[in-house]
Amino acid sequence: PAEPSPFDPPFPTLSIGEVGGGTAVNILARHCRFMFDLRCPPGHDPDAILQPFMTAAREADQRLRARFPEAGVNVSIVSDVPPLALAPDSAAETLIRALTGDNAVRAVPYATEAGQFQAAGIAAVICGPGSIDQAHTPNEFVARAELEKGIDIFGALLQQLNA
Repeated sequence: PAEPSPFDPPFPTLSIGEVGGGTAVNILARHCRFMFDLRCPPGHDPDAILQPFMTAAREADQRLRARFPEAGVNVSIVSDVPPLALAPDSAAETLIRALTGDNAVRAVPYATEAGQFQAAGIAAVICGPGSIDQAHTPNEFVARAELEKGIDIFGALLQQLNA
């Protein structure tokens, strides 16, 4: 059996974050659109997960256009962000542990560009000031103490790189 996932949640998640269309309840909408976000932990294939949806969208598009050439369904991929897999012995992980004094390995369900670097063969970690509890909220903020700690860590990184 596979080892338990360190990610919370340990499975892919999909959320519809934006929906828009129409002008009034008693008028047929000329357009409707929605945007969704699929996040997959390492080991899950987003293309395989989306395949039934993409097939259904293509089939709906063909049916609509056959009856109403001006109608249709269009699916566009806005971004494709691969997951960042845990790599506790990587150069990036080792360096950040040394700079921060933190030897805990954590897995988080964030979408970042770090997975793109890892996919290209570049060791990567996510490290920065603040808490996810305050991120992406109407009153998003980073506490001053967290910023100061971040400045210290990045100062230590610059010293390490100049050594």
